[in-house]
Amino acid sequence: MSQVNISPINQSPVPIGSVEEAIKENLDPAVYATCAKPNKMIGVLGCPHYDQCRVSAKGVNGPRNYGVQIIMGPAMGGFMVRNQVDCRWLAAQVDNIEDNKGSVQVIANEGETFKKVTSILIDNATREPSVSQFNPNAHREERVVEMTVSPFPRPNQNKELLHDMLRAESANVEKERRANDNLTRNLGLGESITPLDKRDVGASIGNQKAGRSKP
Repeated sequence: MSQVNISPINQSPVPIGSVEEAIKENLDPAVYATCAKPNKMIGVLGCPHYDQCRVSAKGVNGPRNYGVQIIMGPAMGGFMVRNQVDCRWLAAQVDNIEDNKGSVQVIANEGETFKKVTSILIDNATREPSVSQFNPNAHREERVVEMTVSPFPRPNQNKELLHDMLRAESANVEKERRANDNLTRNLGLGESITPLDKRDVGASIGNQKAGRSKP
């Protein structure tokens, strides 16, 4: 009998969370990128930026978002900007910025706030930010605003993984069902092929989720 093998829909190299989070959602860390050191020997695809990563969440509970202050070196324009970036951006960019005599400083973690200069739409009459982005009586103006660092979505919050997680759950149910069928057949306890409408594993999950009891 063939093995149940469901390939991932989400093929993104972006880590989806920690190894523990992936396993909790039935997502194979050998297939899905995670916040971990790549190690094919133990079945961990890991993060392609692991060696360059310089944040405390490295290999523990990343990916994470941060509020950062970036000051470019003279050769790169010398300007300063504040923005939200994730740990992958930091791993890919910090060395280059520092090599060019610039600096990158983390000024806020997830859930914390920081101030930045940004262009916003200002109502001409009230001189306050416009409530509509289509206001014809408004103009754009740079102002200092307060931003909150949004959390990096965890696997169970990532809409791109919804189908993958449901498929993974279904694969586990089918694997357990086949294992039960094989055990029944090998022990000579009865019919090895469970009727579609009498598969206890799948039925119990369906009943639990629908709030029903099995007949």
